[in-house]
Formats: sequence, structure tokens, C-alpha cells
Amino acid sequence: MALSLVPVTAERFAETSAICALQFGAQSYQASPNYLRWLYEENPRCLGRGILGYEDQTLFAVSHEIAAWSAFAVTACSLS
Repeated sequence: MALSLVPVTAERFAETSAICALQFGAQSYQASPNYLRWLYEENPRCLGRGILGYEDQTLFAVSHEIAAWSAFAVTACSLS
């Protein structure tokens, strides 16, 4: 079992959207590509503050941090 944490980047928006859709629903704003772009590329309080957690090749967690607080959502999302 190999655990790894990687930053949320534009290249990982599809994976981030997938896990957010499982956690919050496919039509939720959290799973929207526009929201992710705003959160990680445009919002000065969030730039570079998202983390994806993997166990082997399975994405199991995403952390969104905004300024002084963070929201941590955990769910399973198979990458295979």
C-alpha cells in the first residue's frame, strides 16, 4: 500500500471533479470545472492549496483549503 499526496493542478481537474461528484453530487457546484478553475486558478485565497490523496492508484480524498480554514471531503474514486 503506497499513500501519496499531490497538489490539485489544472491537469488533475478531471480527477478532482470526479471525486467531488461522488461526494457532493454530479450537478453540485463543487464538481463543476468552472468552480475548480475559479478555486485553484483565479481565487487568490486558494491558489495552490488543494491536495489529492491516493492509495496506490485509487483517489480517495480531496482537500480544499481557503485562507484560514479548510474543508476535507473523503470518498472513494477508482482511477482504473
